[in-house]
Amino acid sequence: MNGTEGARLFREAWIAGVRRHFPGEPEPAEPAEWPDLPLWHRETVADVFETLEKTA
Repeated sequence: MNGTEGARLFREAWIAGVRRHFPGEPEPAEPAEWPDLPLWHRETVADVFETLEKTA
């Protein structure tokens, strides 16, 4: 799995967790699809995924 695929997978899991654990409507940016995220947000998600992958 490359970094982008991993970041997208992490993002999808994050959205699922938000919907499962927090009732009501999430922040507008939370359920946004990957292509709709600003570049800085995608880069941040990729950084978090890379950090988690290294510690796993």
